[in-house]
Amino acid sequence: MASKNKKKLLKIILGNLSNAILHEILADAVFNELRFYYSKESTNSLEIAIRYRQKLSANFSFPVHLKLKLIQLIRSKLNQRIRKGYKNIDLTKIESFVEKYLQKIKNN
Repeated sequence: MASKNKKKLLKIILGNLSNAILHEILADAVFNELRFYYSKESTNSLEIAIRYRQKLSANFSFPVHLKLKLIQLIRSKLNQRIRKGYKNIDLTKIESFVEKYLQKIKNN
């Protein structure tokens, strides 16, 4: 039973982390009023991820396969945005943002 709950928590955390990172990268890509929206969305998703992360064991660390899954999910979402016509999206930032956000939720 605990394993099922842990999987559910991890799915929620990954979804919110990917959303936070996606919107942070989008905020960096735009130079208009959308920047505020993207930054706010990123902050909200990060706060939700932190709340769910706190429900896991304090010594839990994300395995490499979850980190890779997170990178793949974000890359896929950003590629969808690029196909829709979004400009200035830097896909090379994904890995550094993933590391940054994983550290943020680990330290809270």
